[in-house]
Amino acid sequence: MTARDRTAWLAARRQGITGTDVAALLGLNPWRTALDVYLDKIGEGEAAPVNEAMWWGTYLEDGMARRYAELHGLAKGDLLRGAAIARAFPKRRVRIFGTGPRAQVLVRHPLHPFLLATLDGLMPTLARGLELKTASDHAVDDWGEQGTDQIPLHYLTQCAHYMGVAEVPVWDVGALIGAGARIGGRRVADPHGRVVTDTAVRFWREHVQKRRPPAIDGSSSWQAYLAKTYAKSTGVVLTATARINDLAEQYREAQQRRHQAETDELAARNQLAAIVRSADKARGAFGCVGWVRPAPMRVTDWEALARFLRPTPAQLARFTTTEQHQAYLRGWWTRKATA
Repeated sequence: MTARDRTAWLAARRQGITGTDVAALLGLNPWRTALDVYLDKIGEGEAAPVNEAMWWGTYLEDGMARRYAELHGLAKGDLLRGAAIARAFPKRRVRIFGTGPRAQVLVRHPLHPFLLATLDGLMPTLARGLELKTASDHAVDDWGEQGTDQIPLHYLTQCAHYMGVAEVPVWDVGALIGAGARIGGRRVADPHGRVVTDTAVRFWREHVQKRRPPAIDGSSSWQAYLAKTYAKSTGVVLTATARINDLAEQYREAQQRRHQAETDELAARNQLAAIVRSADKARGAFGCVGWVRPAPMRVTDWEALARFLRPTPAQLARFTTTEQHQAYLRGWWTRKATA
């Protein structure tokens, strides 16, 4: 798929709810929130950069699909990939971006055309779909044995969404975990697919179409959105309402609990360190606690080097930029009266 095709595909995905969106709408996505989805759909979101893990996931997908077909004894033509997936649906329900096995096919739900799915693979003769994932060794405990339905919840909801859009009752997940020792399949037949579909439909109609943001929560996404929206000073000072008073008191009490929790955490950690002493770890029913002893690192003091070299004002100006820190809300508390 060319860069132009990819740009068009990404733009088309913003016209509806996709499989990677639904986990965020259900509060299950570790990296995105419902607000992130909302801003993306109304054209105010920021494009996520392609990181190393994402790049490798895309690059390895063809090889994973071939290995999956071999492991499960699929005959030639059983597994449709790329542009071939479009053959399984009416033309009005698909858009194809690119050509051949690397093309992306965007499939629409038969009743709700704003519910979209880009499928990694489809097996129409077996009434199954396929999702391909890569995972590091650190995530191995999130995956069950081959043939089970134990997969991370945010992937389970993604598959449930695909089952609804593609009208396929079972979805297989081929997972390449770590160096490949556990490549194989997990089979999902989610009984809660209707909940996923209803959530996506409701979010699109009640929030995206009405341009009404989802409820405010404690996520960093909301913090960044509010800070960006209200970054400019107006000089206005409000007189606190009962609602502001209540929330400010909640804010202050939460701060106090956090400060106390941090103090308690540090006290317990220091006591453990004094007991563990020079040993590496202590193991128990709780797991283990132990030292992390970083190796020495060479660090350059660039500021001191710059002073030593005595750059000219013109040289300083060349490497000087304006940096805008994010606005944030804070409290200046009055001292509470004591009895």
